[in-house]
Amino acid sequence: MGEISRKPVIAAIVCAAVALLVWGLGFGLGAGGNSHAGGWQEKLSAIQTSQTLTLEDLSLQEGSCSKSGSSLTVQGACTFAVAKFGGSFDLGPPTKEATLGVLGGAVELKAQTEGVWATQDLGAGDQTHLTFGTSGGLLTVLCAAISCTLVLAPGS
Repeated sequence: MGEISRKPVIAAIVCAAVALLVWGLGFGLGAGGNSHAGGWQEKLSAIQTSQTLTLEDLSLQEGSCSKSGSSLTVQGACTFAVAKFGGSFDLGPPTKEATLGVLGGAVELKAQTEGVWATQDLGAGDQTHLTFGTSGGLLTVLCAAISCTLVLAPGS
């Protein structure tokens, strides 16, 4: 057997050894769901993967709107910007999320995030989930009535 024909066999043996090592470590560290996992599964599940989007994150770009607590009153139409977040090298949580509920009036929402626009019509009592990535985005609220009231709550 020459040197050229041994290289694929050696590579296959090395790959098999690495696969067995990874499988053995995973099984030994609790990937099988046993109670001897050392707590690493709970620690990983506690890592926060998103931040809560608040009214302070919404910067009024145009329109006539007012903020009070977690309520937003829209007269006509308003456009808000969500600034880029995540810090240097985007090392923070990858998203900001919230649930937007309509307390009074009917609205049309237009959200732009990661370069994609989405539109949704909501009436009184309806709610929708908002998610913005680290590059931020825009949120436009068009009120069908004279005035509409919305509430921003932590998303789930």
